[in-house]
Amino acid sequence: MLPLKRGIALRAHLPSRLPYQPWSVLVPLVVVEWLGLAVEAHRVDHNGWLFGNGRGETLYYTTSWLLGGGDIAHALVGYGMPVLLAPVSWIAGANLLSALPLVVVLQVVLLLPATAFGAYVLGARSGGRLIGYLAAAAWTLGPFASTWYFELHTSWRDQVVPELLGLTARPELPATALLLLAGVLVLRALDERRLVDAAAAGAFASFAVAIQPSNVLFLVAPPLAFLTALRLRELAAFAAALVPATLTYLLWSERGSGQVSLLLPHHDFSWALLKLNWTYLQTSSWSPRVLEWIAVAGFVALLKRAPAKALFFGAWLGAYALAEGASPGLRAEHAPFWHLLMPAFPAFCALAASLPLLWPRAERRLPERFPYRPARLVPLAGPAALVLVVPLVALVAASPLHARDAAVGIPRADALVPLRGPRATVRAGGDRVTLSWPALGDQRATIAYAVYRSEAGRDLACTTRGAVGCELEMKWIGTTRTSSFSEPRGRGASTYRVGVIASARGVTGKPLVLLGPPAVVR
Repeated sequence: MLPLKRGIALRAHLPSRLPYQPWSVLVPLVVVEWLGLAVEAHRVDHNGWLFGNGRGETLYYTTSWLLGGGDIAHALVGYGMPVLLAPVSWIAGANLLSALPLVVVLQVVLLLPATAFGAYVLGARSGGRLIGYLAAAAWTLGPFASTWYFELHTSWRDQVVPELLGLTARPELPATALLLLAGVLVLRALDERRLVDAAAAGAFASFAVAIQPSNVLFLVAPPLAFLTALRLRELAAFAAALVPATLTYLLWSERGSGQVSLLLPHHDFSWALLKLNWTYLQTSSWSPRVLEWIAVAGFVALLKRAPAKALFFGAWLGAYALAEGASPGLRAEHAPFWHLLMPAFPAFCALAASLPLLWPRAERRLPERFPYRPARLVPLAGPAALVLVVPLVALVAASPLHARDAAVGIPRADALVPLRGPRATVRAGGDRVTLSWPALGDQRATIAYAVYRSEAGRDLACTTRGAVGCELEMKWIGTTRTSSFSEPRGRGASTYRVGVIASARGVTGKPLVLLGPPAVVR
């Protein structure tokens, strides 16, 4: 009984309020996250400012660059990321490598602290300040703990952790930050019955879907919470706020692809694939049962105190885990699986932080001893209106792309690259063909050049339905780090193009830019 008495005495002396809270806890957590980020940035594979595998980054950024110039690309992605990155392209230009420093700094300086505060509010509104601090700690320190937990995962550290820390130009972190903000507003609408908060939650959630269409899964959770708490007016406000973004999405798809479509992903459920992914997690992590237990136990703990909030977090996490975990084409051993699951991580952090509520009567005592009392309500109606109005105005002002020499899709590389830079010259002498081009200057990464060849006049295949969309129909024939390339001369006329490529591992890599007009050998 002595340890129990000492524990009770210690609890009695613990302060129920810290000076300058919550900043006295959140600021050190963010500083520790920044320090850990600096260490991880040197440990993971990277090439200058290029982290991860670069999958999809050029697709999003080139679409943003085109929109920044007043052109709507052939619709392959949602409109959210192009709207966010278009101002960056005004400064950095068409090359992704030039934009990465600005994008990474903005995410690290702005999004990481904002998401830490959002995670705190999620927990604090669920079970008091202590639960909020635990949720913020789980969010900020989780990426570093996960490198140990998933140490057997082949791509976790080099491809997933950079996403969590904002070191890439992919859409996962911005979309997750928006869903975190939407989650905070849903809880605020549940607690204070403010219609404007419910409407703002719908606006931010819809913009997260516009950034990454797979986030439509999140829209399952807020209606369930509002219905459980009998907040029908708030449910109506949330649903009404989805309408403007839906209309903007339809306009984007119609002007980009020539047909009205929401471009939303289709999820086919497969129990066999769900079991397969679970089996892989058993072999690539210490134990997926631990994660399962944390989520279920946190749900049960929160269910005792706030059933509507427990169902909100459970539906948020469960929708992603089941839909992505059982979706054909996704495997837990590959990074895209975790990229699509990342927007549900805040819900997992909130459930994990709720574990102390399992202790008898803690669901009542902890919130009483560490109550959450927001000093003031941050007005978010204005920003919510901006994320609805600005994209619509930008799309109305832009026009579908008509030029065939602006950007080109690279098949099997998930890339859309700009046609920019110096033109390659070709010289045919004897039985060889030699290409040469001016070497590019500082690209903030080690680059190489890929050379492509096709029959003359058959280098691009373009569709003119909606915006012009061209794909490269050339054969890759070699890679070089110098500014020239030579090969045996073939029969007939040939067309050559040169592309700039790079990867985090410093070998081969994804296309970033296609240089100048094509070079033709007659």
